[in-house]
Amino acid sequence: MFDANTPSSTPQGDEPHQPKARVEPKHKPLHPVIRGIKHRETGMGKQDYEDIKASYPNNPIKQIASFFGSFRIPAAIGRKRKASYRTQEDYQTRMNTFVRTLRELNMPVRNLDEISKKQVRLYFEHMEREGKSAVWMANINTAIRRFGIWIGKPELCPPLGELMHEPWSGKRRIAAQKDNTWGHDELVNVLEQVQDVCPMTALHIRLASLFGHRVQEFLMFRPADAVQGDYIHLKEGTKGGRTRMVPIETEEQRKWLNVAMDEAAHHPFGRLMAKEGMTLAQARNHFYNVLRICGVSKKNIGLTPHGLRHSYACNLYEQFTGEKAPIQGGAPIDPELDRRARLEIARRLGHGRVSVTTSYIGSHAALKKYAKENLQRIEHLVKHDNALQALMKEARFDSLCLVGPIARGDTLPKNQSSVLAYAATIQPNETRQQADIRLGGHVMAICEQLSQTLGRLITAARLNALQDAEDKFELI
Repeated sequence: MFDANTPSSTPQGDEPHQPKARVEPKHKPLHPVIRGIKHRETGMGKQDYEDIKASYPNNPIKQIASFFGSFRIPAAIGRKRKASYRTQEDYQTRMNTFVRTLRELNMPVRNLDEISKKQVRLYFEHMEREGKSAVWMANINTAIRRFGIWIGKPELCPPLGELMHEPWSGKRRIAAQKDNTWGHDELVNVLEQVQDVCPMTALHIRLASLFGHRVQEFLMFRPADAVQGDYIHLKEGTKGGRTRMVPIETEEQRKWLNVAMDEAAHHPFGRLMAKEGMTLAQARNHFYNVLRICGVSKKNIGLTPHGLRHSYACNLYEQFTGEKAPIQGGAPIDPELDRRARLEIARRLGHGRVSVTTSYIGSHAALKKYAKENLQRIEHLVKHDNALQALMKEARFDSLCLVGPIARGDTLPKNQSSVLAYAATIQPNETRQQADIRLGGHVMAICEQLSQTLGRLITAARLNALQDAEDKFELI
């Protein structure tokens, strides 16, 4: 179900944005997780850092490498434990990115404890101008904030929402905004290509589609130990060490598990490794290299391995409810049936919170909310772009509107173009076609400016040529 803790991102204010006249936001109460981390972790890595600083003075990159090489990150949520080595590497990468970008912005630091709150704010303002995603910025924000807490500077990095100029820039959308599943034909085509390059990688993909494995899980999968009667017991490579039992329900699942057991019997430790003696890091690199060779990526064909988990979750939802998942256009169903379906999907995916299922299958409430926010964002950006407003007022239009999915507020990939439809005001002794042609060049200039404003390609079309354009979002 929709996560009610996700704050609204309705744009506020009607005045053009003036960066130099920034109004500091009111400080909201800290999220309980952040408050708990501050209470438990402030100063816990301070002595480690002081020793490292003495060993590597005036070398922040060496300090980062040494700190995360020795300091074990405590898990932020869940049971008391240390975070995974992958998380350790991610934090180090994010801190390196932060320090190197400060240098590029002419704000170099000699030692990590010299980083100021002002530098942090200027960094995120730069990231916002660069159009970085909310998820990317949130990950960097978390790394800087927790590092500051560990070295005894708990106020170094405010929550992301307090660092953004625009209200939507730092808002992470938890629920799925678009369908990330693999279609049947897409899966078949990818499997055919991957099979020719690496049969083991093809088997990994097939198992992930059948059981919703994460990449880490199927790289560490030992079928002989995991298969227990009519269930798979997943315990190695799981997120946060959370084990789970996944039912074996179809003949196809059983068939490919038998294939997996035969393959694993020929490999050390009974795992599904493409080559004998591979480490986990090598196996991961091999898997993604094969996908790159086959052109399987978000950029090329809009598919990622994680999308197989989305497919698994959406298939389960339809199996349990008889209705397609909300993100796939399914109709609303009985709330209790929806709740039970999400509970079982969360369990099979290895998540402790039912609300996480919205990131896989969506929710009708979230999709409606996001559509409204997307349209408000477009309205706000267009209204406050003085150059665009001048272009639109320079000529007279009966209609100037965005049409299609963008006009419904759908969340679209950045590389997908959208259409601006126009109808010029007809002058005396002029036909509709002549009027539209007369302003054609002017419309091209508007499209170019609008593309820059919205961050996506906008093409033009005459409105009377789009007879079936039911969805329209008027700009003037």
